[in-house]
Amino acid sequence: RDSIGVPVAVMAGIALGVLATTRAAFGHVPALVALALWPRGRRAALAVGLAGTAVVLALHGALIARVGWSEYTPVQQLLVKSDEDLSDVGRLVVVAGVVLAGVLVAVQLRRRDAMRPAPILLAGVGVPMVAIALAGLVTARDPSSWSAGSYFIDTGVIAAVWAAERVAIDSPE
Repeated sequence: RDSIGVPVAVMAGIALGVLATTRAAFGHVPALVALALWPRGRRAALAVGLAGTAVVLALHGALIARVGWSEYTPVQQLLVKSDEDLSDVGRLVVVAGVVLAGVLVAVQLRRRDAMRPAPILLAGVGVPMVAIALAGLVTARDPSSWSAGSYFIDTGVIAAVWAAERVAIDSPE
């Protein structure tokens, strides 16, 4: 039985899709949240995942159509700038982070009784973002211009949500 209704799940998916559009690397966030919600309610999980993914694709598509692929900043940051700025060691750090993220998400998804979106997002978004930040630090030509450090902020926010959730769950009533 779904713990939330489908209309609420669709609204949550739309909001999640808008937020996930802020960085090209966040496009998979609606799917991660849907996977986390699956044991609680399949219809609601599908609604969140499909609505969120549709919004991500629609917004990115509309923005790319408006400014063009070569001028769309999220794509340029993800594909072009990272390719120009990262050395082979940096790319290896990013790949290792993505592989680790996949393993951690898989481990979290096996914990069906205690599955929550925050740890899945921490693994699926936070770990790759930290890997990108570390890769940028390792390969920065000028450490004072290291801009990838802001990627730690994304991970810190998700970690704070998870910690707050743990406090709320573990606190006696």
